[in-house]
Amino acid sequence: MENSTIILEHNQILHKVKRISYEILEHNLKAKKLWLGGLNERGFYLAKLIKEYLKQICAIELQIFQIEFPGIEEGNYEVQIDKMPKPKKGDTIILIDDVLNSGKTLANAMVPFIQMNPSKLDVAVLADRNHRRFPVYADYVGISLATTLKEHVYFNAENQKELLVYLK
Repeated sequence: MENSTIILEHNQILHKVKRISYEILEHNLKAKKLWLGGLNERGFYLAKLIKEYLKQICAIELQIFQIEFPGIEEGNYEVQIDKMPKPKKGDTIILIDDVLNSGKTLANAMVPFIQMNPSKLDVAVLADRNHRRFPVYADYVGISLATTLKEHVYFNAENQKELLVYLK
């Protein structure tokens, strides 16, 4: 983390995730079931945190699943989904990612869910950089950041007792 600036520390991240959880509940009070889909490892970690907060404040049925892009390093955005949801009428799918940058990853992640025709498909992100190349916007945002294209925002969840969002 040399030459980096800390944007959010552990307790601030937990506070943002808790607030996002309350917003999700407020916007989905009539939902029968919420499907929480975390993108890759960090998004899945956030999905688990959101699920834990939601379990404390609501009785809506909650299901969690992971969305991965095994070939992303080679530029392949083919989606692989663990525990594929089968939404019914009244169900909401919420895709959860750590940082929204260009929107490319989330746009590719949405494709299989749009074809399922859920009642609602939302997006939650911890940090939004506002550098869209694809028409993807987050419904729930922890923090919006004004950054240059050369700067990168990272969510470090390796040590779950010392979560960090930092700019490099």
